[in-house]
Amino acid sequence: MSEAHIIQMPKGFLVLRIFQLVFALFTVALMAFLIAQTIGFTFSSTAYGIFCGVITLLYVIYTIVSERAVKAAYNMYAIIALDALMVVFWLSAMGSLAALRASFNIPVDIISKRYITTYAGGTWLAILAVSAAIAAIEMVLFIVSLVLYGIRVHHHRTEAANASGATVQKNEQPQQEYQNPTQTYQQPSQPQYQQQYTQGPQNGFAPVSPVQQPYQPAKSPPPTQQYPTPTQSPAPQPQYAQPAPQYPVMAPPQGYAEAPGGK
Repeated sequence: MSEAHIIQMPKGFLVLRIFQLVFALFTVALMAFLIAQTIGFTFSSTAYGIFCGVITLLYVIYTIVSERAVKAAYNMYAIIALDALMVVFWLSAMGSLAALRASFNIPVDIISKRYITTYAGGTWLAILAVSAAIAAIEMVLFIVSLVLYGIRVHHHRTEAANASGATVQKNEQPQQEYQNPTQTYQQPSQPQYQQQYTQGPQNGFAPVSPVQQPYQPAKSPPPTQQYPTPTQSPAPQPQYAQPAPQYPVMAPPQGYAEAPGGK
């Protein structure tokens, strides 16, 4: 799964979470001891201390597991809100435990069915004072984690906004560069030197004007000398001598005699 939604914190931040976890365990253990010493009688301050310790244990375990293992359950806004809520919880726990400790000025004993039990003696009151101090430490630790995490979230959102803006500009720039050759191509009737002039400034070069030839006046061609065209006499027709027709001499028929004196 993508880790873009996970806020990368320094290694010292994990140590801070571990301290929060350890002090929450201490608070739960001390509150359980105080309740056990009162023979079933429970003060609201000690019960609230157990509540704050259990909630802190669950929350710190959630932050560590979601950041390193179950990343789909990670939510930076939920972590900020819960950090702020833990500050309020431990502030109220510190105040209630300190007020309970201040209410006992002298040791108190309980007599119950032939048994005398001292529950507000020196040890009990000392543990109560230590519990109030641990609640104050937890409050300070959650204030530190809230500030550090809030700064990281702000930087993360700023970088994401800058990255998205740069991506939009990068996507728009190729479209503009692609449209420029299209506009140049739509004018095929222009001479080639005009196209070079149009494309030249885009590549960072000055436009080069075409070389102009010096003006040369048009010269009239020299008069041509006219000669009379020679007349050609018709060629003599060839004459062919046609031979006279020859007829075969036929002998006179038999019994024919030429008359005497005849010619």
